[in-house]
Amino acid sequence: MDTILFNGVDPQDFKKEILEGVQEYLQDLLAQQKQKEVSDYLTRQQAAKMLSIDLSTLHHWTKGGKLTSYGIGKRVYYKKSGIEEAMVKLD
Repeated sequence: MDTILFNGVDPQDFKKEILEGVQEYLQDLLAQQKQKEVSDYLTRQQAAKMLSIDLSTLHHWTKGGKLTSYGIGKRVYYKKSGIEEAMVKLD
C-alpha cells in the first residue's frame, strides 16, 4: 500500500474537511432525489400515454389493483416509479 504524507496538515483538521465535503455531497444528492420524487407524478392522461393505453383501461387497471393512484381534491395522479414497478417481466 502506498503512503501519502501531508506536511503541515493536522490529521484531525484533514479528517474534518473530508467529512464536511462528504456530508455536503450527500445533502445535495438527497435534495436532488426529493426534487425528482416530487416531479414524478403523472396525470391520468400522461400515465395512459406512457403506457399507450386508453383512459378506460387505466381506470380498470387502477380498480383492479394493478396500479396505485393518488389524489388531491378531484385530481388523480400516478407515480411514474409506481407504473414502472407494476411492469412485470415476460418470459
